[in-house]
Amino acid sequence: MFPWIDLALVDIKAINPTIHKAETGVDNRIILENILRISFITKVTVRIPVIPGFNDNAEEIQAIGQFAQMMSNVDTIHLLPYHNYGENKYSLLGLSYPLQGIESNLDEKIDQLKSKVESMGFTCHIGG
Repeated sequence: MFPWIDLALVDIKAINPTIHKAETGVDNRIILENILRISFITKVTVRIPVIPGFNDNAEEIQAIGQFAQMMSNVDTIHLLPYHNYGENKYSLLGLSYPLQGIESNLDEKIDQLKSKVESMGFTCHIGG
């Protein structure tokens, strides 16, 4: 299908469909199905944007890890700590920032989540 692709980077925000839809406005069923399809074609690196109050807990990270374990072509997971770098862009466009007030200090928690990912057999990097 895509013979020139040897690695796909996929972002997974949440496995729980209720949480995903509530926070993003869309169902994640098709997203997850497409990620599974891609994994049959090429190696996949899963990236998790870690957002406080949304998916920054061991349960959701474990669920994403279990999903990744279903794919034989995944060996690396990147945890992408939340930052508010895009907030100014929203302001310039006259839009309200949907994550206003969320703190981006995840240092201690991100280390715990990294340990969780590694305990599931994956190589884990913080940042992308």
